[in-house]
Amino acid sequence: MLVSPMVPSVATLPVSEALSSVHKAAALLIAFNHTGGCATLTELAREACLPKSTAHRLLGILREVGLVDRNDMEWYLRRPVLQLGALALRGGAGALREVALPYMTQLYEETHENVHLAMLEGCEVVYLEKVYGHRSAPSPSRVGHRVGAHVSAVGKAMLAFSDEGTIRDVIMSGLRPATPHSVISPRALLRQLEAVRSSGVAYDLEECRQGLTCVAAPVVTAEGRPVAAISVAGSTRTMRLDLVAEKVKAAAGKISVQAGPDVNLLATAV
Repeated sequence: MLVSPMVPSVATLPVSEALSSVHKAAALLIAFNHTGGCATLTELAREACLPKSTAHRLLGILREVGLVDRNDMEWYLRRPVLQLGALALRGGAGALREVALPYMTQLYEETHENVHLAMLEGCEVVYLEKVYGHRSAPSPSRVGHRVGAHVSAVGKAMLAFSDEGTIRDVIMSGLRPATPHSVISPRALLRQLEAVRSSGVAYDLEECRQGLTCVAAPVVTAEGRPVAAISVAGSTRTMRLDLVAEKVKAAAGKISVQAGPDVNLLATAV
């Protein structure tokens, strides 16, 4: 593919400089995770911790090779990146998604609310699948979206059964609030996780988004190691947590059993 002479190609740079440019370009692509899928140059440069001039140059190269494009002032990802994302949902994660989808669909049919499947990555959760409909409460979640583990029900469902090091890393990263209801005290979070271990379900009571309540349960290996979580999220005004919690917990248990070896395979990668 031809590259504009005004935009230097990474392939023409010295090896050390080319590697640095690749790292920076990768940081720009990853920055889209935190910007809702489209963002201005200023936002992307800030998220990638790059000078605006560097970000502008690299976005130009990424545009030339068809990975990103722009609409007026906002940049967005193009189809090849989405196709790579689809390929990433293979192996253990893809198998888990296939097992979970029928149970997620059943949960949606019973609740008509947002149903999620998510994994823990570092101190955040990333959504692998979402089932919803016209009657579902508005929710900002989407496939690939990331939120802090400590403010999400799916995150707390997995953290409660994680090792002490994982929990410590989340606390040490800083418990930043998403709403006025978010838990930002380590002691309060630890109390919540203890309650999750006792009940098998976790709650997000407007901690991630005001007006939205969520209940989640972990998908675990035979040894009890969490590899994912499913949840139902709906309006705080109408959600019957007592009814939904048992449905979510039962679905998570069935997914854990049916996924079998695929869950254990996924556990080695998290």
